Amino acid sequence: MARVLGSVHPRPNWVPLESNPDLWNEYMHELGVEGERPFFTDVLSLTEALETVPQPVHALVVCFPLGEREPISPVTTVQPQVCYYFCAQTVNNACGTMALLHALLNNRERASIRIRPGSVLAALIAQLEESPEATPLERADFLESQEALAAAHTAFASAGQTVAPPAEADTDMHFVALVRDCSGQRLLELDGRKRGPIDHGTTSGDTFLADACALVREKFVQRGPYLTAMALCG
Repeated sequence: MARVLGSVHPRPNWVPLESNPDLWNEYMHELGVEGERPFFTDVLSLTEALETVPQPVHALVVCFPLGEREPISPVTTVQPQVCYYFCAQTVNNACGTMALLHALLNNRERASIRIRPGSVLAALIAQLEESPEATPLERADFLESQEALAAAHTAFASAGQTVAPPAEADTDMHFVALVRDCSGQRLLELDGRKRGPIDHGTTSGDTFLADACALVREKFVQRGPYLTAMALCG
């Protein structure tokens, strides 16, 4: 969950977020999502019983051990404009919140997500609409200015089923979000440590969950036994 992007001034540390769909559902409602849909649910197998996961699935959030730090290369990345929202992670241990925002904001219209006026998400959407050409780091600076977001993250990071590590901890677990691009036909990996979205090939609304799980099996499973996956459904 360590950051890899930043600017000249020191960046804050947040307490790591737990991979827990019940907690994430409460957290996103605190940030401004209204109604019972969409919702997060565990994906218990990457190969079996995928048909039991409620459809449609709009995003897959994966938590996995980083192990050795990946080299940061722009070669496999695409321009941020292929998705509605991509933000750099400049806050230590904020990858859970980054994955949540990437999953929600890139599916706001596709999933007909209702956002409460005056909420944290409403402020991020307003910034997105007012400054569509903002860079990922400029978006990160705006995100850091949202005190209500930091307060909500802190509250829910401390409300998990496991004892939260200190904010200064350099934990090995990291969250990323897998979503479809604006066209709905490309599978994107959104990781705030990278310089932009990573294109992993073709997909569709009907095959997204199977395609995303295949990518997780190929890219993330070999990193260690503690991988978890949550689907944003409905």
